[in-house]
Amino acid sequence: MPSSWSLPEPTLAAAIEKPKLPPGCAAEPEWDDFGALASHGRQGRVRLRSRSGGTLADTFAEIVRAAAHLPQGTVFDRVT
Repeated sequence: MPSSWSLPEPTLAAAIEKPKLPPGCAAEPEWDDFGALASHGRQGRVRLRSRSGGTLADTFAEIVRAAAHLPQGTVFDRVT
């Protein structure tokens, strides 16, 4: 097992005129968010970072506390 664990790159939204969705699916506009990634790493460390790579752990401490209860190895994209 590698000695360090890195987060995947966050997804980025792209503007489109009209989404092509399968029947029964819906979409909503994205207004404003931080586009953050949250992870509970295999070593037990919780990280919350922005799309640009900066930490958001101090700003959203409640998300960090909640992510600590997730199984190790869990990653969430766009949590804020």
